[in-house]
Amino acid sequence: TVTFIGDGSGTVATSRLRPRIMGVTMTNHGSGYTAAPTVTFSGGGGSGAVGIAHLETGVEDVSISNGGSGYTAAPTVTFGNPASGTNVATGTAVLVSGAVDDVRMTNAGSGYTSAPTVTFAVAPSGGTTAVGTAVMQNGVGSVTVFPAGTGYSHTNPPTVSFSAPPTGTDRATGTVVMDGSVEDVTVTNPGSGYTTVPTVRFSTNQGVGASGTAALEEIVREVKIVNRGRGYTSPPTVTLAAPSSGTTATAVALLTESGNDQFQNLYFARLTLNGKQLQVRIVDE
Repeated sequence: TVTFIGDGSGTVATSRLRPRIMGVTMTNHGSGYTAAPTVTFSGGGGSGAVGIAHLETGVEDVSISNGGSGYTAAPTVTFGNPASGTNVATGTAVLVSGAVDDVRMTNAGSGYTSAPTVTFAVAPSGGTTAVGTAVMQNGVGSVTVFPAGTGYSHTNPPTVSFSAPPTGTDRATGTVVMDGSVEDVTVTNPGSGYTTVPTVRFSTNQGVGASGTAALEEIVREVKIVNRGRGYTSPPTVTLAAPSSGTTATAVALLTESGNDQFQNLYFARLTLNGKQLQVRIVDE
């Protein structure tokens, strides 16, 4: 909502939102990338947004070279720490006939520069411990958006797409995070009576930081009659000089009551009082 604070009145305006893209939330990091994929934004009614993908290396799977034996319950799987960050990969062992057959990844982790060590809990007495090797994946960890573009729709946000990885078909996916910014204000009624530029305030239950400056515009609000003339039988054409810039004002003449010399060139008004129509002469404009 746009509010004008000043010594005039009647100004009405509507703000125009031109949302921009603030980020991308990854819904699938994809895999098989050897270089950062191309990021493309489409739809949403806006333009100009550019995104840069950042690769993130995590554990895609565990190759079981020895399933071990003698397990009566799934052993704990432990992965080594990544080179950067604290997002350690996690997974759950799957047993088949007392041996580890597979590891279901519950978190691929991030920040790995090489495959981490994989350790299985020691098998019970009389059994053998499983052995496995981490299989790495390269997926899109995040996207930096700059510039954010303008004119995108909140109700119909743009889609983000990533180019395919050189190996496999697990293409990264994501959703756009929008940010609304006020691009312009459309004045639907300029108001009147302002002697100085009014303050512009934006008020809403969502969004912060918008500010605006009003610009006064000289417009023709009224035509003061200096000499009313006489003898007109129909309203004359009113011609106003064109401004140096902008658009020319227009007006329509209104004739006073004819056929009564007393009121021919004076303002008049009619009033119904107690069922009778009265004519009142306006002697002071």
